[in-house]
Amino acid sequence: MRKYATLALGLALAACSGNNDDGDDVVEPMDAGFQFDATVRDAGPRDAGPDRNADAGFADPATLLQGSERVLGARAYMHVRGTLTSTMPPVLFLATGPLVGLEYLVEPTSFLLGPGGAENPDRLLIYADLRAVGRSSFGSTDTATVSFENHLLDIENYLAHLETRLGITGPYDLVGHGYGGALAVHYQVQHPDQVSRIVLVNPFPTEISELAESAGEADDRLTTPDRLRLQQLTMWQTCLRDLNRCSLEVWRVRGKHYLCPDNLALFDTMLFEYADVRAFYFFVEPRLREEMYDWSDVIQQVTAPTTMVSGSCDTPPPRTYDRYESLIPGLERYEFTTSGHFPFVEQPDRFRWVVKRALTYP
Repeated sequence: MRKYATLALGLALAACSGNNDDGDDVVEPMDAGFQFDATVRDAGPRDAGPDRNADAGFADPATLLQGSERVLGARAYMHVRGTLTSTMPPVLFLATGPLVGLEYLVEPTSFLLGPGGAENPDRLLIYADLRAVGRSSFGSTDTATVSFENHLLDIENYLAHLETRLGITGPYDLVGHGYGGALAVHYQVQHPDQVSRIVLVNPFPTEISELAESAGEADDRLTTPDRLRLQQLTMWQTCLRDLNRCSLEVWRVRGKHYLCPDNLALFDTMLFEYADVRAFYFFVEPRLREEMYDWSDVIQQVTAPTTMVSGSCDTPPPRTYDRYESLIPGLERYEFTTSGHFPFVEQPDRFRWVVKRALTYP
C-alpha cells in the first residue's frame, strides 16, 4: 500500500515533541547512536535567536534585516535585502513546502537586486519563513494552528510588522514557489490593492485530486534505498533528538526527485539549512485532504498581471498548470521542458529572463 513514509515521520514528531510557552520548539540533543549522512549541513538549532536580530554588520552589503522578529508573540524569521529608496514595488518571496526555510531562494533571486548587485541595489527583496517553516516557530502551543489559512494571515501580519519596523509599504510584487504560489494567488484576491504583479513558479495543485496525484508521483520516484532511509528516519528515538537535521535528511532523500532526472546532481548545489517536516506532512496537507479543497473560485478572481513558470518534470499533473492558465485572466505561461520544481537552478538563464520580464517596470 502506497503511503508516505514522511507522514509516519510527521506523526512521530508531532506526537512526541512539544512547544514551550513562547512558541519556540523544544529540541533535544542529538542521539549519539544515530549517524546522519555527513553531507547534510549541520545548521544547529532552529531558533536564530535575538542576537542575530540586527540591521548592520552582515557580510552581505545588501542585507537590511536578517534574523528572528517577534510578530504577535511568535518567532518569525525574516531576511530583507536591497534598498528602501527604490521606486519599484518590493518583491515578497513565498517559498515552497511548507517544509524548508527561505535560504534556498536568496542566491538564485539575487539578480533582482539590479545591475549594481548587492553593492548598489535598486530593488527591495523580502524573504520570510511562515509559521512552523524554516526558522519560524509554530507560534502557539496548539500546533493545529499551522494551516493554509493561517499562513495567509502570517503574510498580512509580517508585512504589517515590516511597515512598522522598516517603513516598508506596498503594493508588492509576489513571487510564489510551489505552495507559496497558491498563497500568492489567495493573498492577491484578499488584498488586491496590495499586489502589483505575481510570478508563479510551479504553483501548488489547485484541488484535491491533483494533490493526490502529485503526492503519488513523488512517492513513485523514490528508490528502494530511499524508502529504507525514510523508514529508518521514522524511528522517533533518533529523529526527535534533532528535528532540524532529521527534517533536512528527509528533504535530502525526497527533494532531489522533484528535479528532472538529468538534473538530480543540481539538488546538492542548493542551500537548505532549516526544515521541519511536521508543518506540511502532518498539519497542512492532511487538513487540505480532509477539506477536499478546490481553489478554482479563488484563482479565477486574480486581477494582478500574472506570469507562470511550469516545469515538465515536477510532480503535479499537467492539468494543474493548465487550470492556472485557464482560470487566471491574461496569465502568461512559460513551460520549462527540461526543468522540474527548481527552474532557477535547472534552467537559470531562462528563469532570470522570464522573471525580469515579468517584474520590470517602465
